[in-house]
Amino acid sequence: LTPDRRSYLKLGEMLKDAIIRFRNLPYHIFFNAQEKTSTDDDEEGNTLVETHPELSPAPRSVLLSATNVIGRIYVRETEKEVKGVTRKIMERRMLLGSFPKYVSGNRFEELKAVEIIPPQGALQGFLDRIYGEKNSDPSAG
Repeated sequence: LTPDRRSYLKLGEMLKDAIIRFRNLPYHIFFNAQEKTSTDDDEEGNTLVETHPELSPAPRSVLLSATNVIGRIYVRETEKEVKGVTRKIMERRMLLGSFPKYVSGNRFEELKAVEIIPPQGALQGFLDRIYGEKNSDPSAG
């Protein structure tokens, strides 16, 4: 059964409302989304390529404007020296700065354009850097 346009629009409105309600909770909220790459032509006839969260345009717009951090996690092979031996490792990184191809960004001066995500304690350390150690727990004071 294929939904009609009215059902599709209603679902979009419900999703926009849910995004705002989750954002307003007194917790650190993370939204994860699959990526989608879209192409569009600008006024001068140039083709623009953008990778963004795979959501319909209206809920995507609300999500992007309602969040403080929009990141893209990816893996990069790097070399690391451990006890005099150079080894290749896979390093998880998060793109947080403005980038022409990817929708990303953040509202915190403490964060760099690309952050390396350590394998242990990554999320808490990330929150501590944004909000400060004593403020990283939203239920605390």
